[in-house]
Amino acid sequence: MLRDGGTYVEMGQFTDAGAIATSWHRICAKDLNVLGSWAFTANDLPLGVDMLDRARDKYPWLDMQTLYPFDEGGVSRAVKDAMAMKTVKSTIVPWPELV
Repeated sequence: MLRDGGTYVEMGQFTDAGAIATSWHRICAKDLNVLGSWAFTANDLPLGVDMLDRARDKYPWLDMQTLYPFDEGGVSRAVKDAMAMKTVKSTIVPWPELV
């Protein structure tokens, strides 16, 4: 997913799902930067949106989301599925026509 010398940014505020297996050799051999942040500021949002826009043709962002309606049942299912790690991203949408 990253080119040589690329940077992977993980914006936090999620639940610790436990350890993951990784190969530090792959990270070092490709000279990658890994940056983690628990929170972000308003200044970070335009940068993130710009990055998503630039990569819009490379990755299926919409397919990575599971959409839920903005009602009691939808919010409950979104949280339940996220906690059970059944979704990559649980997205609650305010308008029924988007689900």
